[in-house]
Amino acid sequence: MKIRRIVIDVVYFLLMLYFFYEGIQKVAYFKLYSFWVGHVPLLKHFPLIPMYAIPIGELLLAVFFMISSRRTWALYGALAGNLVFILYIIWTVLIKGFFFPLYHPWWSHESWFQKLLIALLLIWVSFVLILVENKKLRNSPASS
Repeated sequence: MKIRRIVIDVVYFLLMLYFFYEGIQKVAYFKLYSFWVGHVPLLKHFPLIPMYAIPIGELLLAVFFMISSRRTWALYGALAGNLVFILYIIWTVLIKGFFFPLYHPWWSHESWFQKLLIALLLIWVSFVLILVENKKLRNSPASS
């Protein structure tokens, strides 16, 4: 049981690092990121909302992953955010036929397939951890 808790805590730590990294690199390269958001299909009509909401949301998720009482909120936020991201990619790239370059200041050869796989992995991990946390709450002595 102790090893299981350690594995779960390591996964939470990795999720916290991922969202912290994503949020910080958007803030650190804000000029490049805001230029990209201003030219992406659909977002270019109202760029200020995603320009600020996405990095702030990612940093809030990282903070929530550090606070054990807010981890479930962070899991639902990660699940919802990545689901919206996948639906946005599917809608713009596959359905509308827009192709636009990915934003990342360091990875020049990252593909849409890689971004989709990362988002799907984050959705899967979040979903599994939600199930684990819900099972833990149902089995706790306080719920009896």
